[in-house]
Amino acid sequence: MAAGIRLLIIAALTFGGYLMLAGQVSATEAATALILAGLLVAWCFTDAARVRAVAEWGEHLRRWWSAIVHLAPAVLHTGAKLVRAAVRGDVRGRALVIPFVHGPQDDPSDGARRATAVLAASLAPDSFVVRLPPGRDKAVLHAIVAPPELPDPRWLA
Repeated sequence: MAAGIRLLIIAALTFGGYLMLAGQVSATEAATALILAGLLVAWCFTDAARVRAVAEWGEHLRRWWSAIVHLAPAVLHTGAKLVRAAVRGDVRGRALVIPFVHGPQDDPSDGARRATAVLAASLAPDSFVVRLPPGRDKAVLHAIVAPPELPDPRWLA
């Protein structure tokens, strides 16, 4: 993909992502998003290697998108479990120890992957990451509803 198209995609994702996180669309928010997108594109434009590095964010964005798409059904499912627990008292949370590829502590790309994995896994309403023990290839999660299958050990999802 040409560098110009990548920069355009980066700008559009930054603009749209800022507006989504701002929670409202107004002239002020749109101007701020435009300035932010412009600064990111200018920063990427100063070095072609940065454009390639930012393009690798695609896997991170796919993981975030997947977590957001699955959020509504998970909220409904967990809500039903919580209502049943309130009425009958038969649902308890559980600790899950699952495989997770930790990667080198001093590698920035692995640090970004770990951060994305923890945040995306904790976005679900029925579970959150309790701990990533350093140096061990496992993660400890608290879950109300047991996952149907073990998640991808690189992404916890």
